[in-house]
Amino acid sequence: DGLKVRVKLNEAKVSVIQVENGITLSKMLLCQICGLDMNSDIELADINIDAEGFVVPEISSTANVEEALNARYEMQSLALAKEIGEEKVKIARSEYLPTLALMGGYTTTNPSAFDGIKNEFGGMWNVGVVLKVPVVTCGERIYKVRAAKEEARIAEYQYDEAKEKITLQVNQNMQKVTEASERLQTAKESLKEAQENLRYAEVGLKEGMISVSDVLQAETALLKAQSTAVEAEIDLLLADLYLKKSLGKIQGK
Repeated sequence: DGLKVRVKLNEAKVSVIQVENGITLSKMLLCQICGLDMNSDIELADINIDAEGFVVPEISSTANVEEALNARYEMQSLALAKEIGEEKVKIARSEYLPTLALMGGYTTTNPSAFDGIKNEFGGMWNVGVVLKVPVVTCGERIYKVRAAKEEARIAEYQYDEAKEKITLQVNQNMQKVTEASERLQTAKESLKEAQENLRYAEVGLKEGMISVSDVLQAETALLKAQSTAVEAEIDLLLADLYLKKSLGKIQGK
């Protein structure tokens, strides 16, 4: 039993070294992403919180697709492109429609040259009408209007495609949040059972009913349950983060 305990202790020391190295590398990567020196000495707010003390923040419980469509920048850009395409069609049509222009004005001078030169104000009205009617366009009108319609149709397809993708993305992320929440609940229940199992094992060892190896197995099971609970909490936080991003509450990459 003593040998088994020492073997387990050595395995635990190796695991601690791997965890410490992983934390160091993760801090360096975080500093790089934040634009800090990779050797900066930073300390995370939750680094000393154990699995039981970890508090999960409020998770989004509903996913409004319409809210996502209104908040996402890409949808706003595509909607604007769609409107621009429709206006281009109108402009292409208007270039070959009849154009009527009415002009008018009044000219005055002093001294007046009307009816002889007089030292007084005199003037005249002038009115003009311009009518432009395209007669022969050699198919240019049809080509321009058709090209504008195709551009508008492409913009509309892109808008509809993005709308479908965002709707699917929101629903998928909402499903992932639900699954992660259920996994977290199961992991916490397993953690309680592992703690109770270890308590029984320690009592049995004191009473001489079970061996040390059984206690070691119970401790190993507890550590695994704690690790699973922490991973489930992280998965839930990430799932909620991706959901908020798909809803447009968080912008950027």
